[in-house]
Amino acid sequence: MTALLDKKIEKYLESNPHLDESNHRVFTIRYDTIECYSRERIARSTGRFYNPKGKQIRRDKKILVAKMNEEEFNRYEKIVKIEFKFLIPQPKRFNLSERELANKGVLKPITRPDLDNYIKYYNDVLNETIMTDDSIIVEINSTKFYNLYENNKPETIIKLIGF
Repeated sequence: MTALLDKKIEKYLESNPHLDESNHRVFTIRYDTIECYSRERIARSTGRFYNPKGKQIRRDKKILVAKMNEEEFNRYEKIVKIEFKFLIPQPKRFNLSERELANKGVLKPITRPDLDNYIKYYNDVLNETIMTDDSIIVEINSTKFYNLYENNKPETIIKLIGF
């Protein structure tokens, strides 16, 4: 039974070469800040909608395009998996035992903004820069934890695995 299933999987992978794991292209980018998505607001003077994070999104897109040009990287056009790691600074009020728990990964940040707001922001940055459209994302893995490094500064690490 399993041999038959393995043959079907092999045949499916042969007809869909973009799913073969040997064809993966990995692109990793690090940002020295963590930004979150904010909903659009209405300007009181004009009554128009605007995005308060619009300038930051454009800035982060420029950083991403510069890194792509530096590595001569082409945009993803097929299936993409994304892994987000958000490193939150440890609060100064943490005592020694809380710091130890945070370093072991037992104590996780449950502060605002929410994890999905971080993801929305960086999806906006990635959309139409490194991917043709965000509809090609098939899997997202994300974690939010305290920064274990000595600098204890916020940091975002994004790893894209494309086909």
